[in-house]
Amino acid sequence: MDDRTVISQLIRDLNQTWLQGRFDDLHRYYAEDVVMIPPGFQRQIVGRDAMVDSYRQFAQQATVHQFQEEDIDVRLFESTAVVTLRFHIKYDYGGNVQDETGAEILVLLSRDNEWRIAWRTQIPTEPPKKEDA
Repeated sequence: MDDRTVISQLIRDLNQTWLQGRFDDLHRYYAEDVVMIPPGFQRQIVGRDAMVDSYRQFAQQATVHQFQEEDIDVRLFESTAVVTLRFHIKYDYGGNVQDETGAEILVLLSRDNEWRIAWRTQIPTEPPKKEDA
């Protein structure tokens, strides 16, 4: 498989892994020094363990009803890849159903012939919709 195909599959596998609650398996997708800038750019999540913990915390507080990723686009620059994708997620959080769409920007590095995510940013593409549960 070429690198674009490998990376696209890696992103799909990552999403299935967290949706299935296999949080300990998430470490393999991220570089040890990964940085995430969540929506709103309020705080950074730094490091693989903190990244994995952010998935755990979300899962403890929310019930995901639907998740779809769309339009995965991979651009390669030697040992660096930039991935953009759109997503739609519907989940229950604190008694309210959230219905959100957004975009994600990922920067992956090839280290020891394996692609790992080094940077992750999520950007809402429209205001979240709230529904009563």
